[in-house]
Amino acid sequence: MAVSAIVGAVSLVSMLNPVFSKDEYRLIRSGLFLVLAISELLPIGYAIIFFKKSVLVNYLSLYFVIAGTSMYLLGLILYAKRIPEIYYPGKFDVWGHSHQLFHTLILLASVTFYVGIMKTVRAYNLDPSICTSLF
Repeated sequence: MAVSAIVGAVSLVSMLNPVFSKDEYRLIRSGLFLVLAISELLPIGYAIIFFKKSVLVNYLSLYFVIAGTSMYLLGLILYAKRIPEIYYPGKFDVWGHSHQLFHTLILLASVTFYVGIMKTVRAYNLDPSICTSLF
């Protein structure tokens, strides 16, 4: 959690700094978002190693994490590579350019993570014995 907080703080400072808003820093901004995504996956990696699959699916919403992470990474790739406007110059200047797609996918990923968290909370509330039967 501390790693995520530190990476998030560095990302926030870099986004608010006018120097990093220049186009030549696009890959650095994308890299910071990538590191932030990876830092969020560290607890899931730990859980995959130490918990049973049934716990991962039923109590940690593994499929929601995978779906949300996939959307996040797809949005990041589209933003970093400027897809689709790099292939069709002038056609995506107003609607459908990479920055809009990035934000749309991040929003969908956030909703997916939220639904997964609510599923996890509900599962823990319905099964008070889960903490004793994790392993």
